[in-house]
Amino acid sequence: MDILIIDDADSVRHNIIRMIQQKTPDFVIHQASTCTEAIQKIERKVHDVVIVDIKLPDGSGFDIMERIKVLSPSPLVIFLSNFSNSKFKEKALSLGASYFFDKTEEFDQLMRLVQNDFRSL
Repeated sequence: MDILIIDDADSVRHNIIRMIQQKTPDFVIHQASTCTEAIQKIERKVHDVVIVDIKLPDGSGFDIMERIKVLSPSPLVIFLSNFSNSKFKEKALSLGASYFFDKTEEFDQLMRLVQNDFRSL
């Protein structure tokens, strides 16, 4: 499984990577901290799973989602954000995201997905 984690906070990316590697050490994990970097990685390689934050220094997770929508095959997209307002969640899901989790309240649900090899909760 090939995963791309997109978040501008180093600590968040490293925590996600550490937790994924503890549960499934054979997954290949890539990371990006900006919208530009993420789009470059997405255009170069098809990932199985993309975990993305909404707010990035040079754009948003929604910008990335627009690029992902045209990929074939399309990866599983999980938004993980502190902006858990229902409007953000609705927009992410309407753009094609499979999941939207609040970083502080629902991080455990992301880990359940990891344990299930990203099959549904």
